[in-house]
Amino acid sequence: ARAVEKATDNVEELEPALTKLGATFIAVGTAITAAFGTVMHEALGNFQEAEGIALKLNAVLEVNGRNVEELTKDYGEWAVALEKTTAMEDDATLKLATMAETMRTTGDQAKKAVEDAIAIAAVNDGAAESYIRFTAAMARGDTETAMAMARMIPQLRGIKDEAMFVAEAEKLMATGMKAARAEMESSAGQMKVLSRDFGNMLGDIGKVIAQG
Repeated sequence: ARAVEKATDNVEELEPALTKLGATFIAVGTAITAAFGTVMHEALGNFQEAEGIALKLNAVLEVNGRNVEELTKDYGEWAVALEKTTAMEDDATLKLATMAETMRTTGDQAKKAVEDAIAIAAVNDGAAESYIRFTAAMARGDTETAMAMARMIPQLRGIKDEAMFVAEAEKLMATGMKAARAEMESSAGQMKVLSRDFGNMLGDIGKVIAQG
């Protein structure tokens, strides 16, 4: 009887600690569930964004009378390849390609416009979207329009001679692409790549959720 009483006393002494431990487990479980829900929501959002970009590209290609299936495949492979040499995310590249397609460039011309916009952005710490109209004009050989837009590019502003302008523009874009590729080797660039790859992984998860 004495042993039973002692055991009962011990349990009573432990009761507050056990109650606190149980509450802790519940709180941790709730936090984990909430975090999981947040990640799943973000994953679905990433997939929906990528899906939207792909649909817009297809729509633009169709309206422009392009070979939708062939160009979609070509652009997709090119965007993935560009991911391996720059910090650009493939969906962001496809978004730029869609913009280039609306500016009277397609195929290799559109790719050049996108890569050149990425290059100028790398040199001038800007957004590639800000330069795509200029680079699309350059890609299709419309130097007059490009020169009129050059006021937003310090390295080209004020150049009046067309031949010199083209030469300086090509030099700037070549230098910029080297800078974009070199960024991959920096710590900041590696952090961008990790963030990009994590986003891609979430997009893959989101695709499973959307289709499942």
